[in-house]
Amino acid sequence: MQDIDIARQLSFLTLPSKAQNLINWDTLEIVKEVWLDERLKEHRSDVVYRTKTLNDQWVYLLFEHKSSPDRRIHFQLLRYILDIFDQHEIQNGIGKHLPLVIPIVVCHCNGPCKFDNSMMADTAILEGTEEVIPDFRFYMLDLWFFNPEQIEDSQLKMLLLALKYSRSPEILSVLPRIVRISEKVQSE
Repeated sequence: MQDIDIARQLSFLTLPSKAQNLINWDTLEIVKEVWLDERLKEHRSDVVYRTKTLNDQWVYLLFEHKSSPDRRIHFQLLRYILDIFDQHEIQNGIGKHLPLVIPIVVCHCNGPCKFDNSMMADTAILEGTEEVIPDFRFYMLDLWFFNPEQIEDSQLKMLLLALKYSRSPEILSVLPRIVRISEKVQSE
């Protein structure tokens, strides 16, 4: 997921088209490890990109990859989001608004990814205090329900096929396809 074209295409697969149309995709860049502070290196997500909106606001795309259900995914993503906010302010100063951080989870469990897309389910709630419970959702590409064969880009198709079948006994039947795609990519 450290290829900018693949990140862009994964974003197109997961983000609503209305949001896609408000982003200046020409400004998309990977956030290098040197950008990350020591704390973020300890808890580093798979990869973070940043881009600008058409009205020049920063947007961070936080890609996280999961191969098994993780009921603490919201805590992990929230930690990353807070660290991105902190690092953004260190580099850019305190602005009027925090940047938008969009978490995108690419999931390839050995079945449907059963993530509750809300922190509320894992939070003890006292009746009447629901409004103070922090909650957010993430975008998820669940490869169990997604057919990578519909992807035209060879590199992205190869990545998604490899991820989708990496934990499945079917990998042996899919591997020749992945190798053919890889050979095609190398010859281009």
